[in-house]
Amino acid sequence: MRQPMRLLILLGVAMLVVGVQPAAARDPWIGVRVGFYDFKFPDADRVIEDDSGASIGIELLARIAHRIYFNPNVDYVFVDGGKEATFNADFHYDFPTHSRTMLWLGAGAGIHWQDPNDDLRFRRGVETETDPLVNVFVGVGYNGHRVIPYAQAKYVASKNPGVQLMAGLRF
Repeated sequence: MRQPMRLLILLGVAMLVVGVQPAAARDPWIGVRVGFYDFKFPDADRVIEDDSGASIGIELLARIAHRIYFNPNVDYVFVDGGKEATFNADFHYDFPTHSRTMLWLGAGAGIHWQDPNDDLRFRRGVETETDPLVNVFVGVGYNGHRVIPYAQAKYVASKNPGVQLMAGLRF
């Protein structure tokens, strides 16, 4: 439990430090987002009781080539019966739209972490799990120059696949 939370805090501090820069230098961007994860756990593989929940996340968005971005991100999922998070290293391509509307398609890899509460550990004998994942996603945003509001849908392929719908702001 402590190691993923330390990583989340360290990533948040790093994003804040990178984000303290003049308005003209808006690359990289820092983002915050809220959403909903829906993981499809077979009952036999269930580590926590509730496999779906609201999520909050932080992200960094850095251009690595023309229209190609690196987007590391962390999402914490509010679930009953434990703690759950994803840690992702995503890349996406921005399609040319010739307007302030932005449209992107991306993919990435990461880790899906679940930590059941003590009651589940005792009753069902389950332990903390960390599983690899890959994901694909599509998003749409509006370039307001100082702030980019956006929405994104992500499919997560892992031991227990799922879907995330989210909305966020990039600064």
